Amino acid sequence: MTPAERCAVAAAPGNVEACRKELAENPDDIGVLRGLARAQIEVGAFDGAVETYERIAALRPDDPRAHEDLAGTLGFIRQYERAAREMERALGLRPARAADYRVLAIMYVFLNNPGRAAEMNRRAADLGDPIAMFDLRGFYRDGFGVARDLDAAVVWTERAADAGHLGAMALLVDIYLEGLYGQAADEAKAVKWAERLYAAERHF
Repeated sequence: MTPAERCAVAAAPGNVEACRKELAENPDDIGVLRGLARAQIEVGAFDGAVETYERIAALRPDDPRAHEDLAGTLGFIRQYERAAREMERALGLRPARAADYRVLAIMYVFLNNPGRAAEMNRRAADLGDPIAMFDLRGFYRDGFGVARDLDAAVVWTERAADAGHLGAMALLVDIYLEGLYGQAADEAKAVKWAERLYAAERHF
């Protein structure tokens, strides 16, 4: 086994010392450092995990994963401003990752920056992410970070449903059965979405 593999085995039960021993012998081994960070998280040593991920990011400044891992740990301990900066760095290195935009949107919600949150969600949605599309519906419904626009909310609900989001399909059934979101009740559309929802659920 490699040092990184030995540390990975030790990390699952939180054997921090085993990973530290491997690190003493292999101080710049990224795999060992990642294993140490996971072990630290396992035992709740989050400040130590942040320091370890910071070391990885310093060693690998052009590696988006290094910044994603650091951002995730900072976000977990509610250091959202630092977490957002690291996620922005990751996206600067790998801009076509929809999941990172969604995570960044959540961070900006916690930072009370609705405009930036909406922008990040829109970027993820434009990359074809159905969860982001459905979340963007909520931004338009509530006027959170964007001008309130129920028609746009319905458009994004339909895009999410077309992309396979089951919750969006179910909401469209309600929208067209009950005339929600300022839409006229339309039984034919409600039936269409109910049928699509039923067919999609059968595949799970």
